[in-house]
Amino acid sequence: MHKLLLLLTLTIAPLLAIVDIAPVEVGQNPGISGNLAASMQNKSGNTNKNEYDTSGKLQYDNNISFVSFIQAEYEKTKSSGELIEDDSFAHWRFLYKISDPVYAEAFLQYKQNRFQNIKFRYLAGGGGRWRVYNGKPSGKLYLGLGGFQEVTHYTDSDPNNPNESQQRLNSYIAYTNELTPTTQLTLNSYYQPRFSRFRDFYASACAELNVHIIFQLYLSLMYQYDYDSRPAYGIEKKDTSTKVSLLWKF
Repeated sequence: MHKLLLLLTLTIAPLLAIVDIAPVEVGQNPGISGNLAASMQNKSGNTNKNEYDTSGKLQYDNNISFVSFIQAEYEKTKSSGELIEDDSFAHWRFLYKISDPVYAEAFLQYKQNRFQNIKFRYLAGGGGRWRVYNGKPSGKLYLGLGGFQEVTHYTDSDPNNPNESQQRLNSYIAYTNELTPTTQLTLNSYYQPRFSRFRDFYASACAELNVHIIFQLYLSLMYQYDYDSRPAYGIEKKDTSTKVSLLWKF
């Protein structure tokens, strides 16, 4: 069954890198752990296309009081010599166990996306996370609340796209469940309004299914929806993506 699933994946879809969205807790993976994914697709002839996608995650869990990780992703695609995708993302998070199930967290984030006119966007913030529910076979449910400072510079900065520096609320809900010993489902959703103007907000929803194939190899299926109520001038408010990936976990 696993071999058939892998064959179908290789046949019907290019392998794309992906970031892991499952919430982490102290003691889940003591010591150093992480994952790597990468893909490259080149086509010539009737279709000229070059696609590159890499991602990775590195995590340290001291098995007592804290867990910290950094994850990053880079995507670049050219079609007939024209660049049609160029974006990168990096996120660092530190979680400290106050008293199970309550955690304090701090994070830093970087993003650039040429086709969203984002030269760079930096975030720095923190808050708290509470595991609301923990039970088998129903899974785990988490709520997070905090805030962050955001600095955004646009590629084409002008009166329509002024560079920004502002504070936002960070709120999220996350759910994860091991459906079978080899299959994990994770869902999460973020809502991040500007403190001074709640009509200016980011929202996202993401679903990921991880299936163990063989040894340390996993198949990951992800769907993501992003909404920016006030994007750069001329940029769509909505973005959706579907990704299929092979992960090597260590």
